[in-house]
Amino acid sequence: MEMRYIPAMLIHKITEGHVVQIFDTQLGRFISQAFVASGRCAYEDESGRPVDPKVMGDPEPYSPYDMAPPQNATSEPEADGSP
Repeated sequence: MEMRYIPAMLIHKITEGHVVQIFDTQLGRFISQAFVASGRCAYEDESGRPVDPKVMGDPEPYSPYDMAPPQNATSEPEADGSP
């Protein structure tokens, strides 16, 4: 097997999908959320250029899509307009 040099880089894995949020009407706030991945991903370097995901290894390392609601989840948007 031929070894090849791969320069160090940070790879952005961009996964398409949906966020499912559960709102509790008695509490008046979101109580949980989960990310549902579509299976379609793009890989880019820090400059946004496409990267072959095989540089991460074959098979690709696994990282779970764990999501947790913010500790202070409310029904009011933040001052900057973000949810």
